[in-house]
Amino acid sequence: MKERRYPFSLFLIGFITNILFHFFWLFVPSVILLFMGIWVDWCLFSGLALLGCDIIASFVEQMKIRQVMLSDSDDEQFRKFQDAVSKDGNVFENIRNLVENGMVSGWDDPRMPTLCGLRRRGYTPESIRAFHERNGVSKVNSVVDYAFLEYCLREDLNKNASRVMGVINPIKLIIDNYPEDQIEEFTVENNPEKPEDGTRTVSFSREVWIEAEDFMEVPEKKYFRLFPGNEVRLKSAYVVKCVGCDKDENGNITQVHCTYDTESRGGNTTDGRKVKSTIHWVDAKTALDAEIRLYDRLFTTESPDLADCNYLDFINPDSLKIVKGAKVEASLINAKPEDRFQFLRLGYFCADNKDFAADNLVFNRAVSLKDSYKPAT
Repeated sequence: MKERRYPFSLFLIGFITNILFHFFWLFVPSVILLFMGIWVDWCLFSGLALLGCDIIASFVEQMKIRQVMLSDSDDEQFRKFQDAVSKDGNVFENIRNLVENGMVSGWDDPRMPTLCGLRRRGYTPESIRAFHERNGVSKVNSVVDYAFLEYCLREDLNKNASRVMGVINPIKLIIDNYPEDQIEEFTVENNPEKPEDGTRTVSFSREVWIEAEDFMEVPEKKYFRLFPGNEVRLKSAYVVKCVGCDKDENGNITQVHCTYDTESRGGNTTDGRKVKSTIHWVDAKTALDAEIRLYDRLFTTESPDLADCNYLDFINPDSLKIVKGAKVEASLINAKPEDRFQFLRLGYFCADNKDFAADNLVFNRAVSLKDSYKPAT
């Protein structure tokens, strides 16, 4: 962009003349006053207009990258995006190759660094804006830790996402001393960060689903979840004590047995004994089947586009794991595409905006609950 040097000069001339104009207005004939006023206005407005054009043009030049949103099979949009940000386009050609070679499902694949991909994964507009605002604008090439983008999303969803219970790797927990035909309801909060979001009810019966990793027949050191003889708290329900497990012919654990403290409704003991661990659960009678897509980073390194490396060597083979047969609570039958939730103890998930339906529950993991990233203070 060609640099202009005269807008400020025009503005300065107009400003000084304006002062003189108001000082000597009593001593100057009215006709001269008229032409002088016209000249002053032209200087002021021309200078400001040209100066404003420079500022706007500079801003647009730097923000071209934000003016394009990629969409599936839109070659023209892609070329504009590529030309706007890079003359050689190597990085973006590599991304395009991922789509054309079937390494990802499309431009909106939740692992892709595109707006439609981030949206499908569960990123909110607020989290992306916070990421940009905190990074600012740099005049040199630089790399921002991807964990910081995840941190911004986690921070936003912690405040706004409803809490629900889901079990990704289910194993059945049978409460031996609970009446077989009895069903109870418990009231749980939707979001402790936003009390105004209210509460919901969840059902509870003799059989519930728990995470397979929440039981160990032979516990490791400092393992406080279910194992024979140990007590845990079922979130918002009862305190239960493990009494054993069932196995198949191959030695795999198929069911866990426990007894419950009838006086511990809500998860509190009447005698004051301490229970070190709380686990989540889903009622087996009302549970819904769901498909859970566990997304991770597409590459195993921060800079897969290094000049002396083949970026395909850094494709993460574990960037997507699909879990079928997961169990989620009955309230999620009312979920809509792009609704976001915190699955207790598991992470933040988003209802897929392409494949989710009332009879086909599909949730994408947007981000885990915790990360090693710590923002600078």
